[in-house]
Amino acid sequence: MATLVAAGIGVDTTQAMAYQTFTLLWILLLCAVVWTIPRAPRFFAQRILPRVGTAGQPLHYRVVVRNPRSRAQSAVTITEDLGDARPTFLEFANNPEPGERKRNPFDRLFRFYRWMWLIARKTIASAPPATLPSLYPKRPTEISMQLLPLRRGRLHLTGFVFTISDPFGLCRSYSRFALPETVLILPKRYLIPNVRLGGALQYHPGGVTLSSSVGESEEFMSVREYRRGDPMRHIHWKSTSRTGRLIVKEFQNEYFVRHALILDTFLTDSQNPVFEEAVSVAASLACTLNTQESLLDLLFVGTDAFTVTAGHGVAQVEHMLEILAGVQPCTQHVFEELEQLVLREISLVSGCVCIFLQWDEKRRDLVEHMSSMAVPLLVLVIKSSGEPNPTYPIATHPLVRFHLLEAGKIQEGLAQL
Repeated sequence: MATLVAAGIGVDTTQAMAYQTFTLLWILLLCAVVWTIPRAPRFFAQRILPRVGTAGQPLHYRVVVRNPRSRAQSAVTITEDLGDARPTFLEFANNPEPGERKRNPFDRLFRFYRWMWLIARKTIASAPPATLPSLYPKRPTEISMQLLPLRRGRLHLTGFVFTISDPFGLCRSYSRFALPETVLILPKRYLIPNVRLGGALQYHPGGVTLSSSVGESEEFMSVREYRRGDPMRHIHWKSTSRTGRLIVKEFQNEYFVRHALILDTFLTDSQNPVFEEAVSVAASLACTLNTQESLLDLLFVGTDAFTVTAGHGVAQVEHMLEILAGVQPCTQHVFEELEQLVLREISLVSGCVCIFLQWDEKRRDLVEHMSSMAVPLLVLVIKSSGEPNPTYPIATHPLVRFHLLEAGKIQEGLAQL
């Protein structure tokens, strides 16, 4: 830019001395271009990645870089290659920007904002470049890098881009190193106060083990002598051989607390931001609810009806978060499938949290059905920013707590629980 300005000012060499500045800048630019004509040297790199990350939180990791050349190299910059975020022609033609009809005719004709919206939609992370120290021959150099995941799901890293600038810092030469790897990005999480769902202990035949398994696995308590009708597979053969009498294992049925987390995935517009907010709220509640002495069931409908259990003696909450990282809006099923799934499990549940994407007659009927079974409910309805409040009557059962959350103000709404 300075070269062009100096060229414009110094057109008349008899009236200004700017032509001398133009000549100097042109020579510097020419030298910089000639310096960077050769391709940047090829370097080798290896990531040391964590297993998972979290959307909206910086992901820190280590990178080991090796210089295969016979001489040291300095002024090298490394950047994470996140792939090409530009949309294809079909994506550009078939995916209008939300609210595009409200733009002026010029913007609707050239669709520049649609292009930028699609790029932002396909950009899954941002990664600032990092400056490497001097790379000595055949010697590994380890540096710390970070990137910021923008959304949950699988983050695909394709490799690195190495750049070397000329001594004046005007031009750069590039080289790429392919290193495809994948990191699972967990949903964004909010701060939630301690939520008490209440509810009494429920009887679960077979105890904690049976609560999430298929078969007749139970909690082992003791051994006793065989009684007529005991299953042969319960015989404790070591005790039988030692005593000379048939000895069987005795099991105990348990009472414990079990909560349900119902996630509504039924959405006609897959681009609606309320779905991502709902998944983040579900992940936040999964981390907040006490699962040390209780079980937590996540119920949702994706390609099929799913029930994921976490808690004491079954699985860790991290497993549930990994499931939530891959949940997608459901457009091929009906809400009745989620209702059937909930009603099959509700008799064993001590308390329940419902996260709905809208509030209509079907969802109100489900809440009233569950409340009639004396199950304490926390109902969270997420609406789009600026959307009017629900028009259907809200259940007023004493066991039902109803909260309305607005996309973009989720943290403020959850703080009032």
